[in-house]
Amino acid sequence: RHTFRSVRSMKFAPLQFLLSFRADGIAGYAVAVAVSFIAFVLRLSVEAVLDDRLAFALFVPAIIVSSLIGGAGVGAFATLLAILGALFLGGLSADMA
Repeated sequence: RHTFRSVRSMKFAPLQFLLSFRADGIAGYAVAVAVSFIAFVLRLSVEAVLDDRLAFALFVPAIIVSSLIGGAGVGAFATLLAILGALFLGGLSADMA
């Protein structure tokens, strides 16, 4: 028989902090901008190695963190920022369909 432990009983402190922190309104969108910007800078720093491959790889954690902290709307906004970042980096093109 399996028992599921609640998040509060987990011993992984960063996960506890992330799941307990909520940002409402403009603060959630500010978190999305900040985390997406960090992901963009990290992705830009490895551009020489990755080229056009894995355009969204570093944006996925930013989208997840934004969604957990701010909700679905903030997650959708972070997704939009990731798409714009990938377009800027040249990771998206019209022939990808």
